[in-house]
Amino acid sequence: MKGFLFLAGSVLALAFFVGPGLRTSSDSEAGDAAINEVTPTGQSRSQAPAAPRAVSGDGVVVARGPEGHFTTQAVVNGAAFPMVIDSGASLVVLRREDALAAGISVFPSEFTGTAQTAGGPVRTKRVTIDRLRIGGIERRNVAAAVVDADLPMSLLGQSFLAQLAEMRIADDAMILR
Repeated sequence: MKGFLFLAGSVLALAFFVGPGLRTSSDSEAGDAAINEVTPTGQSRSQAPAAPRAVSGDGVVVARGPEGHFTTQAVVNGAAFPMVIDSGASLVVLRREDALAAGISVFPSEFTGTAQTAGGPVRTKRVTIDRLRIGGIERRNVAAAVVDADLPMSLLGQSFLAQLAEMRIADDAMILR
């Protein structure tokens, strides 16, 4: 229950603080993986969020975005899309659209869980992600939840982050190992 309360708080905070200034588009280019790009200005662009840079020791560096958040391109079960790194979220949280792109079913009858937020209840579905990759870091069998709510972006939470040896912020960069 505490885990879902953290999830609910993170979902609410993301929607409240990040949501008003962000919009998504579904642009793709031939030869590249299709992703939903999120732009701070709401304008459509055909390029993906900055991919994390590799660092020594199989780590990656994610630059802080103009909105102050650490957003990176993730690959979930082969599908690429942006995610906000949210160390306050107990689980990886996927939007319905991202879950579908990753091959995870999202039938309405499958949303049997509920997370309580200040804005009211949010229906959830617990899932296990087969493969989740950020740059050169890949983890398998990652616990996650799909939310039946309109989120501007999926969240990279503790069910992935806690498996890392290091997560730190230096200046305007987050280093993950």
